[in-house]
Amino acid sequence: MIVLLILKTLITELLLKIWVLKAIHAFGESGSS
Repeated sequence: MIVLLILKTLITELLLKIWVLKAIHAFGESGSS
């Protein structure tokens, strides 16, 4: 149970980081053009 909670938290953080990086990358590309 605890392991599942930890895994869920790690996956959520990873997805958030990926989403933020994609948003920053897209914002940078639209800004440069």
